[in-house]
Amino acid sequence: MEKEKLKRSQFKSIIFFDGECMLCNRFIQFVLRNDVSNKMTFVSLQSDFAESFLTDWQIVRDFTTIYFYDGGRLYDRSSAVLNIMLRLGFPFSLLYGFMILPKFFRDSAYKFVSGKRHSIFSNTRTCHLPSQEELKRIIR
Repeated sequence: MEKEKLKRSQFKSIIFFDGECMLCNRFIQFVLRNDVSNKMTFVSLQSDFAESFLTDWQIVRDFTTIYFYDGGRLYDRSSAVLNIMLRLGFPFSLLYGFMILPKFFRDSAYKFVSGKRHSIFSNTRTCHLPSQEELKRIIR
């Protein structure tokens, strides 16, 4: 178990996403293109790593939720998305201003989109194949 903890400690910023969701996959592609620092890593919520990591945080995986681990903190839903935008820098960091809204309102909008994601994006049947460089940032 100690080796597993050490392995996890090497990742400073991790985005946990639904690997079967086309909207989530497009969002990850967006982050890959715009994370010029290459500091963010990615893991599908369907993975054993995600299950173990989130269990350590006493969280049951919710496949309608994106999680973002950064700086020893774990964010979910709208807070995760806005913190990811902040880390991407200008102009995306401007979206972080939405943090002034109460989490209840932000998460209501997030849940609305999340509930519609499969019907809106279901016509897309192909996933982005990551490059060798991108593969280095994906936790499997």
